[in-house]
Amino acid sequence: MHIVDGLPVNAFTAPTIESAWEILMNHPIHVVFCDDLLPDGQYPDFLKSVRSEHSMARFIVLLSSDDWEDFLEAMRLGVSDVLRSSCQPTDVELVLMRAGREVGQRQELHLAASA
Repeated sequence: MHIVDGLPVNAFTAPTIESAWEILMNHPIHVVFCDDLLPDGQYPDFLKSVRSEHSMARFIVLLSSDDWEDFLEAMRLGVSDVLRSSCQPTDVELVLMRAGREVGQRQELHLAASA
């Protein structure tokens, strides 16, 4: 299941970090949804890499755990938002609206600064 099915966004899906990097290098990406359990690495390492190359991208992690410490650790690492992997479509919509607002504000600030 795609977490953004039915939402008005362009979405790319990548089963591994390696294939995600291919997408990130070839497309403008504003929001990254990432599972906490990856077949070829850990999300904190992927987050650091994304931040180093795409510092303005919002990074949302989908936690499979209900453990409060896992949530706090994700926030300490600099994740933009945390959702439980069993989240509802309205949760995803809310996160995307927040991300869209933030991206739009950054673009407006960039345009104002370059004028």
